Amino acid sequence: MFLMVFHFEVLNKGLARHFPTGSKWTPNTWEFAMYVQYIQQIAAISALTLLKTPYFLWEFTDLFSWANFLVYRAQDDSPASGRRLTTIILGGLVGYGDRIGTSETEMMYETISGFALALGFFLGIVFGATMYNRWLEHIGEKGRRGVIWRCLGLVPLVWFFSLLPLTMTVSFEISMEFKSGMLELWPLVVAFLVLILVICGVTIVVVRILLHRTERDLRRFRSRALWGVFYADCKYGGRLFFLLVIAQQVCMGMCLGLLDDSMVILVLLVTLHVMFLVAVFLTNPFQDGTLLVKRGTYVITTVKLVNLALAFAFLPMSTLSVPGLDRVANAFIGLNSIVIIGWCIRHVLIFGKLVIASTKVEFENWNARNLQAAYDISPSSYQLAVKTRY
Repeated sequence: MFLMVFHFEVLNKGLARHFPTGSKWTPNTWEFAMYVQYIQQIAAISALTLLKTPYFLWEFTDLFSWANFLVYRAQDDSPASGRRLTTIILGGLVGYGDRIGTSETEMMYETISGFALALGFFLGIVFGATMYNRWLEHIGEKGRRGVIWRCLGLVPLVWFFSLLPLTMTVSFEISMEFKSGMLELWPLVVAFLVLILVICGVTIVVVRILLHRTERDLRRFRSRALWGVFYADCKYGGRLFFLLVIAQQVCMGMCLGLLDDSMVILVLLVTLHVMFLVAVFLTNPFQDGTLLVKRGTYVITTVKLVNLALAFAFLPMSTLSVPGLDRVANAFIGLNSIVIIGWCIRHVLIFGKLVIASTKVEFENWNARNLQAAYDISPSSYQLAVKTRY
């Protein structure tokens, strides 16, 4: 939520003068996509068939089910539930759904419902901002159309957030339908509509918009407010770099949803992340003066590679002893806990600076309104107000 607030406020001209250019503690747009990729990768570990995973590690990764629009439900601690979990081996998305209390047959629908609720919530914010702006104009006040566009710019964030979970659950549903040999029309129709319209369709629309606009057009307020999350920190020539990020999310989702062999999945995911690092190094898409973006991309991608490397220890063919598996699991939890806590502290500090800057701006606006009111009453009152304040 902090990152959405930062994305909303980054185009607030009144706040811009309170944040030095190039500061590491400035609200930004790039951090949202990076954080989403990182959190969703942790959640993706739960969807792998890693039969030697210590259960406490699954309890850690399952807590991030919200990143897949899935609700983590408390499990039944009755003896019957305990016997079932100790006698039946469940892996992949089936085991993941079992642990968080979601049936694999309902997983796609729950993910789509979660996406629809999130999308509806932010569209409701846009509608509310529009109605409030019309009311201001109706009573003769100055409208705030810029706020409407900044609110609308939160919708692409929700769409990007949904890419991996939608791709994963939809491809899983399609694969299960074909593997079972009992094709049901309605689930397949829903799955293909999501793939064609929500994922491929929106991606094509965004690409066409960015591809055919000039650099001047992309620097305008409305373009930056609506689509800035995809290109704001990139050079004009690298404005389509976000396609690599989208491709990475979609490919991860398909690997998790379609494939059964966790060894193959891990190898593919490692290859995917290495190729992403190479692409970033070769294309260098980021603008000059955005060193933090570049460093953050390298660091977080490296952490994700370390996570995948640690996951190899839990494959069925692993020869590690139980204490060794526990040590690897603790290393995974420790590393990611440090990253998450450190990142959260950073977000809190930036938010604190944002609140202070907003307070200063509000005070300045209040002061300006009082001075204007004094001038409207009489020039002499205005001069008195100026002398009193300065």
